[in-house]
Amino acid sequence: MITKYTPQWGNCHFGYIWIINDSNTNCIGHEGNSSGWNTWNYYYPDKKITMIILTNFGFVDVSKLAALFDKIIFK
Repeated sequence: MITKYTPQWGNCHFGYIWIINDSNTNCIGHEGNSSGWNTWNYYYPDKKITMIILTNFGFVDVSKLAALFDKIIFK
């Protein structure tokens, strides 16, 4: 499920629906949005932490919210 199946895209690859990030904060996950909701779901295997953000407010930037949590978790 986490095998890299596509060419590298920035620091990431796709493995089925999961994005596999090769950067300093090695993580596997996926985010998505539509009219009225946003999601962010990533697993950090090195830290054994899963972070899931769900909102039914379409205007919330979950990537920025996740970056704030990253600063708390990985400081």
